[in-house]
Amino acid sequence: MNDVVRKFNVLFLAVFFLFMLLLLRLTELMLVDGPLYARAAEHISDKRVSVSGSRGWIYDRNGLPLAKNETVFRLTFLDEGLSREDVVALAAKLEAILKTLPRDQNPVYNNRVDILRALDVGWRYVAKTGDEEKARAAIQRLREGTPFRPEEWELKEAPLSDPRYVPRTIPVDLPPEVVFRLEEEIGEYPGVRIETAARRVYVYGDLAPYVIGYTRPVRSTSSKERYDELLSLGYKPEDPIGEVGVEAAYESVLRGVPGTAIVRSNALTREQTLTVEREPAAADNVVLTIDARFQRTVETILAEEIGRINATIPDQKRDPVKEALAVVVDPWNGDVLAMAKAPGYDLNCWNNLDRPECYKEVERGFFNPLLDGKYPPGSTFKPLTVLFGLQKGLVGPNEKIMSTGTYRIGTTVKHDYKPGGHGPTDGLKAIQESVNTYMYEIGMRLYRRVGGVKPAIETVRRFAEPFGLGAPTGIDLPGEGTFLPGGGTEVGRIADMMIGQYDFYTPLEIAQYAATLANGGTRMRLHVVRSINEPVENSKGPGPVRYPIEGEVLNRVDVDPRWIAYVREGMRRVTQPGGTAAAAFAGAPVPVALKTGTAQRVQVTVPGTNRVRYKYDTLAIGFAPADRPEIAFAVIVPGVYSLSGNTAAPIARRIVDAYFGAEPPAPLEPVTKAADRDRAKE
Repeated sequence: MNDVVRKFNVLFLAVFFLFMLLLLRLTELMLVDGPLYARAAEHISDKRVSVSGSRGWIYDRNGLPLAKNETVFRLTFLDEGLSREDVVALAAKLEAILKTLPRDQNPVYNNRVDILRALDVGWRYVAKTGDEEKARAAIQRLREGTPFRPEEWELKEAPLSDPRYVPRTIPVDLPPEVVFRLEEEIGEYPGVRIETAARRVYVYGDLAPYVIGYTRPVRSTSSKERYDELLSLGYKPEDPIGEVGVEAAYESVLRGVPGTAIVRSNALTREQTLTVEREPAAADNVVLTIDARFQRTVETILAEEIGRINATIPDQKRDPVKEALAVVVDPWNGDVLAMAKAPGYDLNCWNNLDRPECYKEVERGFFNPLLDGKYPPGSTFKPLTVLFGLQKGLVGPNEKIMSTGTYRIGTTVKHDYKPGGHGPTDGLKAIQESVNTYMYEIGMRLYRRVGGVKPAIETVRRFAEPFGLGAPTGIDLPGEGTFLPGGGTEVGRIADMMIGQYDFYTPLEIAQYAATLANGGTRMRLHVVRSINEPVENSKGPGPVRYPIEGEVLNRVDVDPRWIAYVREGMRRVTQPGGTAAAAFAGAPVPVALKTGTAQRVQVTVPGTNRVRYKYDTLAIGFAPADRPEIAFAVIVPGVYSLSGNTAAPIARRIVDAYFGAEPPAPLEPVTKAADRDRAKE
């Protein structure tokens, strides 16, 4: 019995000591390690996030703002670990608020399907119809105001676009009355905040769209690799990034210097604190070489002249000209003063792609013909042909070549545009009257000298390249193309080359060629940015110049200055009596050196008829004043049923008039004022 009692006591003592040890450990856990384990239980973690800096503004050469930032209110959402039911309820409550906005202000995020997609919480509504086209139609009906019917939709899991700790933004600009209402009721919208954001605004809408370019949110990046790369560089999904034009070329300048903040969150990723670690900084501003008023005037001239051409030229009413282009540069430093295409498009539409009218607008921005369009120069190449002939000793300055109206090359007969020809012709007359046969003779003399078509063409190309034809212009814009070589090696091809009917060039190349002739043979790099400027408080002007962008010499042509002067005189005579542009330039405010061109492009049947006709690209290049040029220019009108004398030349004349004050400038009105005026008329 005693042995049993002893064993029981030993067991009791052992259990007692074990209990005391457990009690002591529990006390330690509660009193000493409790806070540590509480934090561990909540999985408190610190995440470093980027804080965007203000994007730089873009100004014209006179300090007019062209692209700026406006502060707007938007909804952001940070997932607080809401259940599926809570998320669905939140989307419905946000729908009730956002659908009160006018549809032109919120064409997409006015329904819970799109709102839930923007919240990006791992759940999405999917139309129950299995047909993709019907599903798109169902979403479109919701956007147009059809009520949400739960029986037509089902919730499905969806992958997250970004980590949960990254705030989501609903890209809708909120008016003040909605902001006030939400602020009063914000507790009813878990995870939702009202925050300020910067919206990129293009002050004059469709002014110089092919120069300025546009931004898109990083989230719109089509490539996941590119998207991940941008995030690694500190961009946030809603940050703007330049896509094309100056916005893209100078992205590193225009992008605000990002700061950093520490976001502390618990196991449910609830944001507890946000501490700014490094303040963001505003970006530098960019000042363009473009003169906004002159640019708008050139755009207006192009649009008006397209209308005139389509209204007055037979068959053009059935098959209208669709576009016209012009580039105007300072030949001494390469400043691009105007770079225009009509029609253009409204840059602000890139922020409103869900609107059908905006999508149609920006379709015109998918391709930049000023940078990468290819056009045959036609007779605007002839000054170079004469220059080539003189420099290579193929013709003399006083030598006269008989123009009878035809020129035989083997079994092929080529023609002048003037029946019966121009008679005895020297180089000056050949440029003034645009004499094909003179150019053919230079080409055939070259052919006989070098012994073949291919070496002859390559010889001409090597001569043309230092003038800008066939070489990159160096323009500070992304996406520049260069010449498209012609094809075929028949003997007649060298004759085609000499009248600009063989190789194709971009408008910028043709403008640079005109500028090189204008300044006497120095090829300047073309550029659209004049300076990078420091930011100033409240964006009051471009700010002090951080560094200017000076004119840069690319090369000087190795040509006798006498021959350049000779060709310039021939171009001056083009606008004088007897010249191909005499009528268009009668009474011009300054003497103008010019060369017109008409390049045969394609043979077509005129719509609605059985008549077959050629369509032409018509051109004009030149500089003014002829003796001491201030501007050089290139004008191109593609798809014309007529000669350049009554299409491109009148445009060039109006551009010269506008620059020298003989034609009043076109109105330059910010889009907001224009919209206010239009609403007042309604």
